[in-house]
Amino acid sequence: MRYKVLILEDDPRFAEPLKVRIEDDDKFEVLGVTDSSTEAYKLLKSGVPDVVIVDLQVTEGDGYELLAKIRDPNENLPIQPYVLVITWFVSDMTMMTLSDGLADYVYKKQNESYSPENILKHLHIVSRQFHRNRDKEVQVIDSALDMERRLRMRITREIDQFYMNQGSSGKEYLIEIIYRTIQLPQHEDLQIGQMYIEVGKLFRKEANAIDISIRRLLDAAFLRTDSKALERLYSPYVDIGRGAPRNKEFVVFIANKIKKENICW
Repeated sequence: MRYKVLILEDDPRFAEPLKVRIEDDDKFEVLGVTDSSTEAYKLLKSGVPDVVIVDLQVTEGDGYELLAKIRDPNENLPIQPYVLVITWFVSDMTMMTLSDGLADYVYKKQNESYSPENILKHLHIVSRQFHRNRDKEVQVIDSALDMERRLRMRITREIDQFYMNQGSSGKEYLIEIIYRTIQLPQHEDLQIGQMYIEVGKLFRKEANAIDISIRRLLDAAFLRTDSKALERLYSPYVDIGRGAPRNKEFVVFIANKIKKENICW
């Protein structure tokens, strides 16, 4: 069974190519495309999408209001869909969707990596987070899987501050390794080394290929990220003057940061 995608977008230049590309994929199907937040809400309630792609600024209604309804427990949605915001400009309101937990990811349209193909790649990467019991009349998200999903989202939000290349396989490997590192009682060299082998088996890659992909991802991310942002995000712990940190160094840093929050994400 394919994952259902609901698209709220009022610009046909973006809506139509995205719809066509998603429909061509055997893992996803388009539940509906609309330029109205009111109509999107109706589709949300009747169709139960796994993914909602939202343009916050639409002709009719308010995309932000729709996101608030999606996350409102009083709406009693059978599942919590993955929410991907697409926007021209990252405004304060856009960032609020992330900080308030209304959106799982934000994609800028003017970004050179923006394309229907890369959005689909992103959905494939995060699709392991989707969980839905389709065999029951009343659908319930399993608590353990829900916690895993939220933790993976938390990791994604953290590393995306470093302008990671969207659609990169290295990013998928990095999220998986950070997730597994958080589960460890201690971040021992031997355990993290073994983790590359395990993640390689998961993705059917050699451990060395996993390591190289992450290395390239971090090198590119630290070159793209504004120096002031790097100072804020990283310099209290690592000297950014020497460039991107080693893979293990970055993994342990992010894992420790999230682990110290001591919350259920």
